[in-house]
Amino acid sequence: MTEAPSHIRLFERLQLTSIFFGLIHGFAIGDEVFGGIFGAAMMVAFTLLVSRGRKNWARWVWLVMFVFGAAFMIWNAPIVFALGFPAITVAVTLMQAFALILIFTPQSANWLRANAAQA
Repeated sequence: MTEAPSHIRLFERLQLTSIFFGLIHGFAIGDEVFGGIFGAAMMVAFTLLVSRGRKNWARWVWLVMFVFGAAFMIWNAPIVFALGFPAITVAVTLMQAFALILIFTPQSANWLRANAAQA
């Protein structure tokens, strides 16, 4: 197996960091603990499916989840930002957006597609 390109490795680090800060942020504002842990576990699973499992379809699932999450956040912006620590919310969202861009670069796409061609 070929080593993951730098964009995939950076994607994984950014995603895991954003998941960690998102989970801490959720606990700080008193979010539902079980829901936060379940959501974080699901995000970690999809991150690892892309970065370690080389699953091309998982990056598309990531895109859909991010779009729905961002739309929900924009739709409920007054509520989301009233919950406290809006800078963390924005930072986590920007980290995830940048990570998402990294898995759609030609370098990452070629690496993921090469795995699909081998299967």
